[in-house]
Amino acid sequence: MFKKLVGLAAIGGFLYAHKRRGGTLTMESFKDTARSLFDDAKSRAREMKAQAEQKLAEARHADDFESKSRFGEDTTGYGSPGFGYGSNDVNRR
Repeated sequence: MFKKLVGLAAIGGFLYAHKRRGGTLTMESFKDTARSLFDDAKSRAREMKAQAEQKLAEARHADDFESKSRFGEDTTGYGSPGFGYGSNDVNRR
């Protein structure tokens, strides 16, 4: 039953897109509509992939920046390890 509903919805969506596109009731027109729908889906998938890759690259860049940052480390050499003052404090990690 569910498969039938999904199938009918797919056919209805295809016919709606075909009519909206101004297609005629010929096999060649149906093929053009199908090609157009697949090309649109492919381009949207490529856009989503590019956005995901960009977000991953930004996250990697942020991780690299944080790992290379010396913020919070003892840069003076006067820290006391074990007492919360130095960069080698094992109690704070």
